[in-house]
Order: sequence, then C-alpha cells, then structure tokens
Amino acid sequence: MFRQGTYIALTSPPCDFLCVRLWSGGEASDHSEGTERGRRGLPSHGTADGASEACAGTPRIKSSKSFELSETGSVNITGSANYVGGIAGEMEGTAPTIRNCVNEGYIKSSGYQVGGIAGKQQIGSSIVDSCVNKGTIEATASNYGIGGICGLTYGTVRNCINIGEVKGSSASKVGGITGDIHFLSGKPYGVFNCANLASVSANSYAGGISGVLDVSSSLNYDATLKNCFNAGSVTIRGTESAGGIVGAILTGGSGTCTLDSNYYMEGTATSSIGKTNGVTVTDPSKSTPSVSDMNTWVNNNNSGTIYKTWTTKTMDNGTDLPVPNVGYNW
Repeated sequence: MFRQGTYIALTSPPCDFLCVRLWSGGEASDHSEGTERGRRGLPSHGTADGASEACAGTPRIKSSKSFELSETGSVNITGSANYVGGIAGEMEGTAPTIRNCVNEGYIKSSGYQVGGIAGKQQIGSSIVDSCVNKGTIEATASNYGIGGICGLTYGTVRNCINIGEVKGSSASKVGGITGDIHFLSGKPYGVFNCANLASVSANSYAGGISGVLDVSSSLNYDATLKNCFNAGSVTIRGTESAGGIVGAILTGGSGTCTLDSNYYMEGTATSSIGKTNGVTVTDPSKSTPSVSDMNTWVNNNNSGTIYKTWTTKTMDNGTDLPVPNVGYNW
C-alpha cells in the first residue's frame, strides 16, 4: 500500500517509472526528479503544479509494462502541459497496460489530451482496463481531447466507468470516457463495455462516451465503440454538436466507423450522435438498458473474461443504473 508522505519508485514490472499516489489530504509543492526523460513525479500529497513537456507531473508507461492497483487514492493535478492523466500522462511502446486503477483527484489543465486515467494512448496496442475515474476533469483553455478515462484513445479502453464531471467551456472533443477515438485501419481497438454516469460539457464536439470518432485522416483511421452506456447530460456552448454517445463523426479518410449495442439515457442529449457528416448510423439506442441488455453483448463477444459482466448501481437519487462489474464500490 502506498502511504502518505512516501515516494514509491517501481523500476521493474509492473512498471518502469516513478509512481506516486495520494491517500489523504494535504498540500505540497515539492516534486520528485528522476522519472525517465526528465518527467517529474507527483508529490506524495497535495497538488502537483507542473508544466513539463508532457504529463504535467504524471509519468509515461512504456514497452509491455503493466500498472495495476487494487486500492484507490487521489492527487490533484493542475498545469498547462499536454498529455495529463491521473495514472499516466502518456502510454507508449509495445502493449502498455493500466488495469484496476482509480483516480479520485481533480485534474485541471490548459494542455491537450487530458484524461482521468491516461492523457494519451500513444500506441494502438495499449490497454486501459477496468478503471474508474471519480475526479472532475477540467479543460481551462481551447484545448482538445478531454475524457473521463482517456484524452485520446489510439488503443483499447474497456470495462471502465466515469463518474466524474468532464468539462471545458472553451474545449473541443470532450467525452465521458474519451475525447477522441481513432486507430490504424483494420486493428481490433476502440472503446468497449464502458459506462459514463457524469455530465459532459464543452464548447464543441461533446459526447457522452466520446467527443468524436475521427476517420478524417488520409492514414485511414478506423473508430470503434461497442456496448457502452451514457447516463450523463451532454451540453455545448458553441454551435458544433453534442450527442448522447458521440459528439461528431469526423470524415474525410477512407476508414470505417463501427458502433454496436450502445445506449444513452433519454434526456441526456437531443440525439445519439451530434453530427454524422453523412455517415449512416443505426445505433445507438435512446433508452436505459437493463443489465441483461448489456450482458447479451458481453456473452456473445467474450473470449475468456476480457469483458466484465454488468451489474446494477443504485445512485444517490435512488435510480438504478447498469455499470460494468469492476469490483469497485462508491
């Protein structure tokens, strides 16, 4: 267990960077040096205020490393850096993984690609699995790629839950799970089996699950979103598109958008996808699904236990909502 006031350096599996978590309150302005490429580690308690090239004090995960926690903690992060995350700012290399992690800290940045768990999934084989964000994620400038779990999903996000408000009055591409989904064509990546239960607001391109599905590149990116549920309100200040599931589909390349078995609660947004740009979409469904509805897709698509089954969470207002059963109680 990580203790308040203690720095923990993990230099071999499960991870190869300095990793520090907060377990109780306090205030500190010190930073620990020594993370790779000069990235600064988080202070053991209080607020980290950093503006390094990447990660605002949070580390990178590299090269087939796996970072796994079975307990929770929080640290507040404030800064102007790009690639900011509650667990890792950036995931790169071959198959880095973040699993069973929880962020409870308030993350506030004027940089781009900001997420409750990871700011940027740099490589397609990266995985964020069975994680929960409870902290508010706030973009303070006209930045883009802001998500409750990941700012940019270039790999796989699955079995995750966001219950922290995601907001950016001047920001674009803002989503309850991820700000932006795209990856190289033909790969089995995307966002699967996730739930957002918190409000999402932006200047443009706000979605209950993803701000955008981006297939606009000449690199032929695909974008996939399956078996997700949004129960959070989705609003924008500007004129460009809010959706209960996706803010907009960005077109222009020859890649493919795939949506399957997604749901959003009636009243959270006026449409499932704010702007389709000519893409024909029959999914998602405007309804609150049952646990059985969500588990139908899981049972039909599971290979082993990759996808968690769903359970019911009773909210503070007494409403029962379906969520992936990641074993975390709040």
